[in-house]
Amino acid sequence: MAPGPAEADVPAFAELGEAGHAELKAKGELPRQREAAETSSTESGRRWRTVAEEVGEVRSYPSFDAVGKDLGVRPGKELHHIVEQNQARPERSGFSVVRINTTDNLVYLPADVHTEVSRHYSTRQFGTKTTVRDSLTGKTWEQQHEYGRKTIDQAWQQIEEHRSPEDASKEPSWRTVADELGEVRSYPSFDAAGKDLGVRPGKELHHIVEQNQARPERSGFSVVRINTTDNLVYLPADVHTEVSRHYSTRQFGTKTTVRDSLTGKTWEHQNQYGRKAIDAAWRRVRSDGEA
Repeated sequence: MAPGPAEADVPAFAELGEAGHAELKAKGELPRQREAAETSSTESGRRWRTVAEEVGEVRSYPSFDAVGKDLGVRPGKELHHIVEQNQARPERSGFSVVRINTTDNLVYLPADVHTEVSRHYSTRQFGTKTTVRDSLTGKTWEQQHEYGRKTIDQAWQQIEEHRSPEDASKEPSWRTVADELGEVRSYPSFDAAGKDLGVRPGKELHHIVEQNQARPERSGFSVVRINTTDNLVYLPADVHTEVSRHYSTRQFGTKTTVRDSLTGKTWEHQNQYGRKAIDAAWRRVRSDGEA
């Protein structure tokens, strides 16, 4: 692994602690505190900033859960690691978890951009079974960080090229796949639906009545009914993320999630609720959480 920067360049950040500081120093992974002019400026054309650049300091955390609790949730955004979390595994690059969860390696991305970045890392290199993620294993921190930054830029550009005016509308603008195709199709699985309907950059295929409602312990709907085109809609990834977050929230004063509260309700009830949930999530995301 490449040697780290000089200790004089390292900020004294209390979140890391002496033990964490020693661990990073031993591994050559101490983050460098950039000069103010460097952190305030961005590469030509870059439309994102690391969390360190946003807050004006480097912070480190012992886990991703700790990161989320401190930095919070942003509607329509997802917290992304420039060097991926899995590179902390011993069988990959063995970077420390603390280094992975340092703010100069974290960035809030629009969910559709984040989805495209993740898709890229999972793609196989031509003629092999090796994914992009696999090909980075064992590379230095600097190499992986630089690659990750370029990947974000490319994904952002690709999403913008495919983003329609309707996707940016503050009012919900979506149709079921059945409405788009002019016919109803059913599939034996979600994989089959995906293979037939294909991938759309920046979009995710969403079930109005959730997939988990096919489980016997939930509503027991048939898998074929769940994967029918009048229950499927391509949503902008940031809207889809917000819908999923809503279903996972707990009802006030209870441990019951919205998802739990729908279990056992009729198909019509859940379908109607799901449509309203999409509309509400769309407005929240497009109005920066004001709706």
